[in-house]
Amino acid sequence: MNSSISVFKKPVLRNGMIAVSCLVFLFLLDRGLYRMTATVAAGFYKKAEVGRDWYGQTEFVRPGFYNALIAGTSRAKEAIMPLYLYKQLGIRALSSASPGRYPRYHYQYYLQFRQQNGPPTLYIYGLDYFTFVKESNEKQLQGLMGGEKERKTWDLRVMQNPDSPFWSRLSHLIRAKKEVDAFFVDFIDYLSFRFPVAARGDLTPGGISRYKGLYGTVPAENRLRPAHWEKAPYDPLPGVEGEYFIKLLEDLRRDRVMVILLIIPEFIAVYETNFQHERQLEDLKNLEKRFQNLFVLDYNNPRHFEIDNPALFADGRYGERISHLSVFGAERLAHNLAVDIPRLQQEWQGRRQ
Repeated sequence: MNSSISVFKKPVLRNGMIAVSCLVFLFLLDRGLYRMTATVAAGFYKKAEVGRDWYGQTEFVRPGFYNALIAGTSRAKEAIMPLYLYKQLGIRALSSASPGRYPRYHYQYYLQFRQQNGPPTLYIYGLDYFTFVKESNEKQLQGLMGGEKERKTWDLRVMQNPDSPFWSRLSHLIRAKKEVDAFFVDFIDYLSFRFPVAARGDLTPGGISRYKGLYGTVPAENRLRPAHWEKAPYDPLPGVEGEYFIKLLEDLRRDRVMVILLIIPEFIAVYETNFQHERQLEDLKNLEKRFQNLFVLDYNNPRHFEIDNPALFADGRYGERISHLSVFGAERLAHNLAVDIPRLQQEWQGRRQ
């Protein structure tokens, strides 16, 4: 009787010890792999100087790779696509456009870009009606100028994985799944950018954003023209950060960079809200007279762009100062640029001779 109980207990005890050992091993493996991955990621983000824009997209700079730089706010981000510039004109452009980025930010960004990449041959600044009345986002500006940048280190205390709340309490790797996935994507993107394969016509090289824009159209209720709405006057240079805008243009002139000041199209409701377009154009044309390397393209014009076509815009309504192009509007704008950029490049060459 006693011997049979003893025989029964031994396998149970052995299996129990095996199960506990496996759990301890998995626990230590989870912690060890997380710590190792976090350490490697911290070193990668520090040494590779990987940046993030407002949309969470990765930004790299490889010396000498880019021959064009795009500046502006979210409106430029959604309007001027590096993918189309590359496919249609062979231009390798980096977009520094993002919400909250105004002249001071782009001046500082250009100084850093020039140091890392070298001067571009083309600089496109997508201008808003309100460009000179706004101030650059302080957090983004400080990060650019040497402040603490995001994503340098991971903090488990603030990490969340809503898809697995229970297992996130037990596993660091599961809790940090979003950060781990983003790190591996960044690392693969960086390798493809840093060590490119031979050029192929059917492939876009690493470093050229494949982003195409916003899907959607202006809602029907936003197209209704009210009897009355508040209109917005134009605020000219120098405005809030105009001195940095001029300093940026002066640096670009010294570097012999061709500059395009692009007035981005607005949906008709916003176009009629921002009613002093002739003042904006006059402001920029005065700069064109002052800087030989500068050209103004006014696409915010019913003769040059279908601003009354809601399919070409993702938002905008009467009384608001801002609208964004949709993915279809960005593609339409790219066709215009494919015609105008070569024409302006030829004129720029003529001015230099």
